[in-house]
Amino acid sequence: MSEMATPTPTPAIRDDGRGELIGRLKAKLKDAMLRLKAAEERATRAEGSVEEARTAAQQAEAKYSTDALKAELDRLQGEVRTTKHRTAFDAALTEAGAPKDALDLLWRESGWKTEADAPDPAELGKTVEALKSRADLGRFFGEPPLERKPGPGRGQGTPVREGSRIKATTAQIRDPDWCWRNRAALRKGLVDQID
Repeated sequence: MSEMATPTPTPAIRDDGRGELIGRLKAKLKDAMLRLKAAEERATRAEGSVEEARTAAQQAEAKYSTDALKAELDRLQGEVRTTKHRTAFDAALTEAGAPKDALDLLWRESGWKTEADAPDPAELGKTVEALKSRADLGRFFGEPPLERKPGPGRGQGTPVREGSRIKATTAQIRDPDWCWRNRAALRKGLVDQID
C-alpha cells in the first residue's frame, strides 16, 4: 500500500495587527502606482505639448519676425504719409482752379516728394505755381494756352496734288499735324522720305 502524504499543517497566523497593516500598505502602494502612472502620462502629454509649443513659437517667429513687421510698419507709415500729402496737394490744386479730373495728372507731373510727415504749405504753394506756369499744364488752371510755334519740319512740304509726290523729312512724318494735313497723300503712298 502506498502511503498517503499527510498534509503539513499551516502555521497559524497570529493576528497581532500585521495583516491589517500589510493590507493598508498594499492599498497605498497600489494607489501610489496609479498616481505615478497618471503622472507619467501627463508628463508625456506635456512633453508633446512643449514640443508643439516650441514648433509653433519657431513658426510664429519666422512669420512675424521683427524685420518683417518693421518693413510692414514702414510701408503703412509711407502710405499714410502719401495720403496726407496727396490730400493737401489736391486741396491746393482745387483752390488754384484745377478740375478734379486733372488732379492725378498734376500729381504725377509735379514730382512731389512725400518725405516729411506733413506737407509744407510754402513748398506746396511753390509747386502749384510752378505747375501753373508750365506751358503744357497751365490750361488746367484756366490760363490761356501759349501759342505753339511749329517745330522743325512742321508746316513744310509741297501741297498735295492729285498724283504728285511729296518729299518729307523724318521730322515731318513723325509730326501728327503734318500727317493730318497730308493724310490723303500718305494713304495713297505718295510721300517719299528724304533723310
